[in-house]
Amino acid sequence: MELTRTLTVTAGCTLALPVMVRRVAGFAYCRVISREPSMGGAFLVEVFNHVSKRRDDAQNAIRQRRLFDPVLASFIFFGTHPCWRIVLRQHNFSKQDAGYNSVKIAYNKGHPPQLWQRGKSRVVKASELEGVEPAIVWIPAQLEERVEVELLGGKLPAR
Repeated sequence: MELTRTLTVTAGCTLALPVMVRRVAGFAYCRVISREPSMGGAFLVEVFNHVSKRRDDAQNAIRQRRLFDPVLASFIFFGTHPCWRIVLRQHNFSKQDAGYNSVKIAYNKGHPPQLWQRGKSRVVKASELEGVEPAIVWIPAQLEERVEVELLGGKLPAR
């Protein structure tokens, strides 16, 4: 049995990820904004506030607002975890279409604290990182859990 699988994605790929909301199975959708070499090769993704029983509902999903600010993700699947599926490829997609220049990621565990934006990090005051998405690379199972919690109106505890 294969222990890990990697899904090959590029900017503009929209993926359907399985979620369970109020005991109803469905799909949520995320789109790859970019691969970020400065973040260890993690992918910057946006997750849309849309759930469907149909896996092929990506066109409706990408018209919705984001469920939360963009996050870093890995597309490595462990064990028998269900693999996400690429359901839409936007060949003319540009990371600017997703507001790339306004996306911020916080490195608040380091000294000095840093803010990542536009592919670069800079030293900032710790107070500037309040409310900014932390530099966590989410694996698929973790991201599914976060999506389910956020769809139910909750927030994950700080990591």
